[in-house]
Amino acid sequence: MSTESKQMAGEAQTQNNAESGGSSGSGGSGGSGVDYPTGCAAINSTGRWLDMEVEVLELWDYGSVDAIAQGGLLGDSSGYIRFVTWASSDLDELEEGQSYALESVVSGEFEGNYTVKLNSETEITEISGPAAERDHLAADGDTAVALGTIDSADNWIDVKAEVDQLWEPSTDSIAQAGLLSSRSGSIKFISWVTSDLPELEEGETYRLENVVTDEYEGRYSVKLTSETEIEQLNGVVAVTK
Repeated sequence: MSTESKQMAGEAQTQNNAESGGSSGSGGSGGSGVDYPTGCAAINSTGRWLDMEVEVLELWDYGSVDAIAQGGLLGDSSGYIRFVTWASSDLDELEEGQSYALESVVSGEFEGNYTVKLNSETEITEISGPAAERDHLAADGDTAVALGTIDSADNWIDVKAEVDQLWEPSTDSIAQAGLLSSRSGSIKFISWVTSDLPELEEGETYRLENVVTDEYEGRYSVKLTSETEIEQLNGVVAVTK
């Protein structure tokens, strides 16, 4: 079991103990106490009971942790956030690409990033329409495509995003790989060695012209090629976690 899985398993056991004790956080169970949803980017502390309207951007495999039923990435127009659902909570499964109203989730933190936890008090309602929709184009007439709207392969597009993570390349042919993020969502990227492009820096925001969309096992990504033009954007916040 990986270190992350062990940490998540330990956290899940703590959650199981709390739920079996019948407590739902300080002050009892129930949602955020407000009549509007909390945006992903507004979550900046732990232990808060929140209501959210979000889209499931990604579902991740937690097969090695029995205590976790589901986990992945939720997003709305403000940003994105990681989530987990405890197996002991016995909740309906979320579907990737679908939007939901989530009442009474609890904010948490993992490795410096905020998260939300679906628990036995959480109420899930499937929604459609503008509540969790994303803009298909960036603001101010920009031709950049919102990351959360990419749903096909082999398209040449422009994107504007922050380099949220850089990963160790899996092969010698890959110069860089990682995660791009914007207010509309997040997506994996790859830059090839043969393209001879400037390196992207983690935490910096860029406009990337002429990247190519790709798809593998239902998940979309973008590839930076020799045709890609890179412009670093100063003072632009693409996503706030």
